[in-house]
Amino acid sequence: MDATADGYLAYQATQNQLEAEVEVLRGLYARGGYRTTWTETSVLSAYREQRRVQGARIRQNAAVAGFAFREGRWLKLGMDLERNWADDRPILRTDLFNYYRASFDWRAGGWKGLSASGRISLLKNENRLQDIDLGRHNRNYTFAVNYEPDERFRVNLDYSRHSTLSDIAILLPQTLTSDRSVYDERLHGVGAGVGIAVYRGTSVDLGYRGIYSSGDYPLNYHQPFVSLQVPLHDRLAVRACWQYYGYNEKAASLQDYRSHLATLSFVLRY
Repeated sequence: MDATADGYLAYQATQNQLEAEVEVLRGLYARGGYRTTWTETSVLSAYREQRRVQGARIRQNAAVAGFAFREGRWLKLGMDLERNWADDRPILRTDLFNYYRASFDWRAGGWKGLSASGRISLLKNENRLQDIDLGRHNRNYTFAVNYEPDERFRVNLDYSRHSTLSDIAILLPQTLTSDRSVYDERLHGVGAGVGIAVYRGTSVDLGYRGIYSSGDYPLNYHQPFVSLQVPLHDRLAVRACWQYYGYNEKAASLQDYRSHLATLSFVLRY
């Protein structure tokens, strides 16, 4: 597009997917599929004092394959692979274009209230057109443990790690010279929670969630919480909660934010 938008922009996408799954062996399933996506955009522009509508469209295709293993309630495994390709240029410079994606999920549990689960997801895409020259990858890892031996006590822990690296060609508007734009982010997330039923419907919940990010936009985020619920009647209870929000931008600290939130509510069960 070689013009400037003037009040009108339309963007729409249509996606169709077909997928099938068959049981290969006892508990082992294989699946495969195909997905096609049509994306179309149009813009009302002014070019040389003439108003006209310009548009672009692209079709992307993706092949999907994977397997799953399920052994009763105590073990579940799954893996998915996806390959995407397109028949034309992307509409936006950062569109997911010609990418590879792989993910692996697992869950094990059922032993005296103890269970664990996790996920690994990898994505790599690139667009080597001369005026774009984009390379990018996303890597995500999550892990969680839950322990709930009975209705009176539960504990949960989780950890996640995310990393993003993007490198794309840009044109500096001040000098009209080419340059590179690199974005690098590494993020860690942690969480923990404990729930205890104290006495005759009285329960206490406490926990913590935190985000620790480094790279081009480093920040910290903290959110501890605690709540107490006390029954007043068979179906009515009162709940008191406290939460703390702490947001800190480690580089500039221009938008640091800290807050305490206390709430009192009533819980009615039908």
